[in-house]
Amino acid sequence: MGDNRQRTTKSKGDAYVLDPYGLLGLKAGESDSTKIRQAIYQTRRRLEEDAWYSSGADSRKLLLDLEQAEKILTDASLKRAFDQKLNAGRSEPEPDLEPDVEAESAETEADDEPTPGLLRRTLGELSPVDRGKLLIACAGIIVTAILVIRPFLVGPPKFPKPLTAPPVVTGADLTSPRMAKAPKEPSVPGLEIGVPVRVPGLEKIEKASSPTLSADLKTMVFVAKGERGGDDELYITTRDDIRRPFRKPEALTVCNTSADEQAPSLSRDGNELFFVRDKLPFVTTRNKTGEPFKDPVRVPVPGVEPGEGDGMDSIQIFADDTSVALRVFRRTTESRQNQRYVVGGRSARSSPLERADELTLWRPWAFNAFSADILRNYAATSEGVMLASRRGRTNKFGMPGLIQTLMPDKTGAIDGPFWVAPKEDVLYYSSVGPEPADPKKRNTKAQAPDKSTNPAAPRHLWMIRFR
Repeated sequence: MGDNRQRTTKSKGDAYVLDPYGLLGLKAGESDSTKIRQAIYQTRRRLEEDAWYSSGADSRKLLLDLEQAEKILTDASLKRAFDQKLNAGRSEPEPDLEPDVEAESAETEADDEPTPGLLRRTLGELSPVDRGKLLIACAGIIVTAILVIRPFLVGPPKFPKPLTAPPVVTGADLTSPRMAKAPKEPSVPGLEIGVPVRVPGLEKIEKASSPTLSADLKTMVFVAKGERGGDDELYITTRDDIRRPFRKPEALTVCNTSADEQAPSLSRDGNELFFVRDKLPFVTTRNKTGEPFKDPVRVPVPGVEPGEGDGMDSIQIFADDTSVALRVFRRTTESRQNQRYVVGGRSARSSPLERADELTLWRPWAFNAFSADILRNYAATSEGVMLASRRGRTNKFGMPGLIQTLMPDKTGAIDGPFWVAPKEDVLYYSSVGPEPADPKKRNTKAQAPDKSTNPAAPRHLWMIRFR
């Protein structure tokens, strides 16, 4: 990685001087604040990526320099003082750059003199000492050639473990996140890209969250406050055509109890429903669309202890109907280090989970959603919705990147679990609404899992087309 820092010579020796413009690749005295902030953002991403995957100290030092450069160039008074000092330094006399002709001539004459022994024509004429020097030089050339050629023969070197990464994601795909192939027809006709809209038919429902839909987008289950009090309960609503609004939702009384029912997840056909009750997973099924759901049963997860040990607060059933992702946490603490995702597997629908494999994510503390093939991971963070991808289900997810059409100024703070359409072009979520475009006025804490700076604010169900 190139080092854009500069050094200047002072009267007391050769001292290190930070050049914020050089570090960011900007011309000296750049006054465009937009260019400066873009350069800071791009440089930070590059240096953080280098710091993740290299053990060298340069990246970490440059990150510290970047913080100082950002402090200087984003503060008007500090930037003005630095620019004045920079301009004053340019007025100092230029150093004498004329070459020393006499010294250069002497060096040239010395170069013309043959080196004894090493310029003789045959190896037999060399003395034992010169012959040893030649052999050492040849050995050095061979070793250098092997070190240069070896990576092309055996493949790239293995990357060391990240420096500070909860969790440790080893063997991850280092390429940029790959989005799914753009659909020929949008999931929701007439929905403009980047413009959030309240879900038709449910606009007046407040404090709704955790929407989940069937693959045809005609059946939705979500969470809202129950009619009897403050408990979270499940509601279901349907429509005959995706161009029409949803009908008046009905409470799923077969599932609702005095405890909180949360984090629902519908199967693609809408006939199997997973949800969380009192931090434990349950499932209910029905024979076909339109029929009532049966009494739910609890779902044991292999390797996850119920009760005072582990709990769950997010579930997603995948398209194959045999895999289920669950977010597991330790009830004794709210630390991010104690949150993880597992993928439970079963042989068929209505069968118990036979195994639960660890699913390593970059941000397990955030609410995550996955594509139908589990090759792409969407995570809702305070910076916006991030996407990570991988080449296959046995690979690790690569480093995530922000989706520009799902930034907080467009979506608002996403509250709780969200749902991504099978075509991966529309996001359904709960929010108080879009945030101000000015980053200083945004509510950056509102997207922390299960927390909000204003719990009493009404939350509606939204949808936004992001590609």
